[in-house]
Amino acid sequence: MRAYRYDLRRQGWSAPLYPVYPFTAAVLSKQRIFQQWPGAAAYTPGPGLIAIGPQHLIEGDSDGVLAHELSHMLHGGTAPTQLKLPRPIEEGNAKKVQHDYLQSLGLADPALPRAAAFLATVTPEYARYVLEQCWANLQGASQVGKEEDTGELFHEFLRTRLLPNEGRAGADPVLLFGKIVRDLPANLTVAHAGYRTQFNDEFRAQFGVSFQEAENQFLAYLAKTQGDATQRLAGTIWDGP
Repeated sequence: MRAYRYDLRRQGWSAPLYPVYPFTAAVLSKQRIFQQWPGAAAYTPGPGLIAIGPQHLIEGDSDGVLAHELSHMLHGGTAPTQLKLPRPIEEGNAKKVQHDYLQSLGLADPALPRAAAFLATVTPEYARYVLEQCWANLQGASQVGKEEDTGELFHEFLRTRLLPNEGRAGADPVLLFGKIVRDLPANLTVAHAGYRTQFNDEFRAQFGVSFQEAENQFLAYLAKTQGDATQRLAGTIWDGP
């Protein structure tokens, strides 16, 4: 499948960490999906299975959702405790893959306007709450879309601010996170003791600073740009008319 091959290339991998192909995309009602993940467009109930709501079966939307969920599958994450990246980071990474895949097809990302309007108002306090979930392993969330958007904004902050400040303009966080997932021990997930230490070591190796320092810089950027959407979103995927 085209989205599957794209996701592999986007991660910088020649083969997935876990077998995910062939897979099945099941159309479930919005209510059924919300029972598992309130506010979600789709989710991965198990290996090789994607559940998607019928409201997303339109060109562009369904393509992006499939690329998003396949990104989770490639990381082996079909439940919060199986993730190889902390959940807000994992979701932000999948959102970026989703956007880039649609762009590669010449399709508009239907989520951009809504996300831009929300991200212009995100406070440092809310972002801190989202990033603290990196270590909470929560099942579900009350505002899945907003938390995913905040994770993607952190992702874009790494790309457009932190990495250039580290002398690495043009470095791609998707590839760097793909390398982190690949380099972590195969059986190590967010649910294991010792995960946080190993993730922090890998994060520093790829990004040049600790995760805590990256978070601190992100929160400072949000505080500095609070009330100024143009400055906050400049250079990001939400920058534009």
